[in-house]
Amino acid sequence: MSDVVPDPRPERLPEPEAEWESEGGAVLPPGVTVVLRGPEGATDTDLEQALEAARAALPEGYRLERD
Repeated sequence: MSDVVPDPRPERLPEPEAEWESEGGAVLPPGVTVVLRGPEGATDTDLEQALEAARAALPEGYRLERD
């Protein structure tokens, strides 16, 4: 007769979640700089339009600034 011995190792605990990660979706931690570049020959107007589109796609409470 074989006895079943429980695994002495505890279950792996999930990694702690930072407050900024709890919103869901892909996000960057606070303070990370992202550089958006347009295609070769893009004008300032093209880049402004792309920046506005990117801003519109952000969840509420997030912002994207031009440096």
